[in-house]
Amino acid sequence: MNAKEDFYKSFLMLCYNENFSDLREIEPVLKRVVKEIITVKPAVNLLNLKGIYLRRGAYILDMARRLGGIKNYDDILNEAKIKLNSDSESAGLSFLNKDKPLAPEYQFDEVAKYWGLSKGFAMQRLLQIMRYGYA
Repeated sequence: MNAKEDFYKSFLMLCYNENFSDLREIEPVLKRVVKEIITVKPAVNLLNLKGIYLRRGAYILDMARRLGGIKNYDDILNEAKIKLNSDSESAGLSFLNKDKPLAPEYQFDEVAKYWGLSKGFAMQRLLQIMRYGYA
């Protein structure tokens, strides 16, 4: 498997994430994917995803580009947002498949809310694993 296929496989693992029991298990994969998005800026095809998987993928991509201060991916994220605007069925679910959705009054992650997720992943924790080599 080449680097491009490995990245995309890891990216899809995060989008589907049914095999992870908690966010700690996701951290090594999340770190690898976010680092690749920031440094390599690989092509990412979100539009073959649907529903909650598209929401998660757009969220990952958006968080990574914000973290890295990069401008890439505007077009693909705009297309994803248009596609998601017509999909209310998957809205309000959590990033992690096993988490229960949060009520609106407990939602503090503005990026997660923008992508229609009730809960994302802890940005402070992501910064920590990216900066200090955890996971």
